[in-house]
Amino acid sequence: MKKRTLSRKEKIARNLLLALCFGFVVWASQGGPMPTAELTFRQMERTRFLARSEIMCTWETPLSVGELGTSSARAVLVGRYTDQIAVGCLFQLNNPFGNRLTLWPREEEITPVPLSALLQGEDGTLFHVLLFLEVPEEAAGAQATITGRIENAKEPVETIQGERWADGVWAFWFPIDSALTTDGDLKYGTKDLEGLPYTLELYRTDGGPLTEQEGTLPENFQPGVIYDPGLYDVLNDILLNQ
Repeated sequence: MKKRTLSRKEKIARNLLLALCFGFVVWASQGGPMPTAELTFRQMERTRFLARSEIMCTWETPLSVGELGTSSARAVLVGRYTDQIAVGCLFQLNNPFGNRLTLWPREEEITPVPLSALLQGEDGTLFHVLLFLEVPEEAAGAQATITGRIENAKEPVETIQGERWADGVWAFWFPIDSALTTDGDLKYGTKDLEGLPYTLELYRTDGGPLTEQEGTLPENFQPGVIYDPGLYDVLNDILLNQ
């Protein structure tokens, strides 16, 4: 029997199918990278069998890849559930490998959340960053005070002015700087900011006090997950997303 020769259109269709299959294998082997930071965050949620949270804010560094150190997250996404907060610290915006997703208890009033990753300032300084969520909209200014972050600090009490990331979300950047110590050797009395006593003070537009909240910063009740999917996880994620 004479072997049938594929037509030009059939060859094009075959080659296109092979290219798509090869592209899928490459994409899956890289962990199924997403085109945006938000989709990467959603992928991390699904892999942990979490429902879709309400995203409260997305922060991305203004620094380029060449300017940013490897120890600093490139983006932070905060999602809200009924009784907890999900925080994604993304070291690669479009690739889930090595990113962190942590869960924190959501409080009835203003919720403090210490980030599980460092952030880098434009001058190269690294920071521990503390978030306060569901801050009243009337707040025009805010400052946070913590105690005991550095064992050998010149001033054990640190007060930082906050910056507004989004509606109800304020961030406080505490520098990691040996100049803050008595001998130039940083010694931490705790893991990052967790478990430290804090005071949050909010101010109105005219500078008058709005409210004040004191407490102890929470310790992460679910360990940070380093998201490192294999091919099975990627295929499972695709099926869950159908």
